[in-house]
Amino acid sequence: MNGLRYPVTIERLPPMTVFEARGPEAELADAVAAAGLPWPAAFNDYALGADEADLIRLGPTRLLILVSSAAAPAIAARVAAAFDRQPTADAVDVSDMLTGFAVSGSGAEDVLRQGAPLDLDATRFPAGRMTGTELWGVTVVLGRMPLPAGGFRILVDIAYAAFVAEWLAVASGAPSLHRPGTMVRPPARIRPTP
Repeated sequence: MNGLRYPVTIERLPPMTVFEARGPEAELADAVAAAGLPWPAAFNDYALGADEADLIRLGPTRLLILVSSAAAPAIAARVAAAFDRQPTADAVDVSDMLTGFAVSGSGAEDVLRQGAPLDLDATRFPAGRMTGTELWGVTVVLGRMPLPAGGFRILVDIAYAAFVAEWLAVASGAPSLHRPGTMVRPPARIRPTP
């Protein structure tokens, strides 16, 4: 969809396989290395893998592995084998729980700033950064995509996908579909009474 107020494109991402891994940091790092996947350098970083498997390191004990549908069977087998060797760390397929959006264009920051409590300026939230936050009160994973793709990626619980999609549309200036819980248009500026 193309926004009216901001130059932005909002797209629903194609289905992907998502593994959520939890456990001690050393075990996570060992499993990721054994699976041949990239290890993000720091917390809240996003690492693009050469074989269509990307990692988001959300903290010392949690990471997400994002895999394209085409590469999923081979990578799922590698992930399962790598985590089977770990005493306490584990990875679970949560693909049926999450969906994603891509928000791109020069107005992407302006649209997302309306719903996210983060400083999204590129100097503070650079390309390759991805973190858990809220977007219009819904828990999401939000990240700035590395160049040349650019823009932002949002991962959200599938139960809230329509709600987030509607807010993105309204925030960009596109017409609302009048779903309950979302506004038809931004509120008028409130003027103090004399």
